[in-house]
Amino acid sequence: MYSIAEGSDYNVTGWRLHAHTGTHVETGLHYVDGRETIDAVAAERLVGPARVLDLTALAGEEIGPGDLRRAGYDGEERVLLKTRNSAGAIRLAEKQGSWVGLGPAAARLLVEGGTRLVGVDYLSVETPAGEASGDWPVHRILCEAGLLLLEVLDLDGVAPGEYLLACLPLRLEGGEAAPARVVLIEG
Repeated sequence: MYSIAEGSDYNVTGWRLHAHTGTHVETGLHYVDGRETIDAVAAERLVGPARVLDLTALAGEEIGPGDLRRAGYDGEERVLLKTRNSAGAIRLAEKQGSWVGLGPAAARLLVEGGTRLVGVDYLSVETPAGEASGDWPVHRILCEAGLLLLEVLDLDGVAPGEYLLACLPLRLEGGEAAPARVVLIEG
């Protein structure tokens, strides 16, 4: 880092960050060797119509297939899952003991429905039980199918419905993931 206050002619901020820092996109390479890298993801997979599903009333920690259907899932290519996590949990630096994640059966429904990108409003798409198992079942199902995972979305204040999604990850050569700037455009 350079600082005018410390005698430099200019200010330059230095960062050291992880590919999974903040809002980020994960490719299948995250859990399956030989899969697509973040720099090889075509822009049309990251930009286009998306549907925000409202799952904020879900009482448990696991989103099931019935929950997706009740929220209006109908085989959309890009789906963003708004849960009670959106009420501020994603702003925390560390995982909490309880959060809402996608269950394996719901992950399979997304794969079978033709979804190519799924976004969540927490630090992981997994449920607490999925992470505790050490098997990461939802990540494995989605990564093996080649879905893109978009984690740590801030959906607080976003109404359910149709949007134009613009997801712009850093093009980290050979990476399994990258931080991304994500916006939803109405209309």
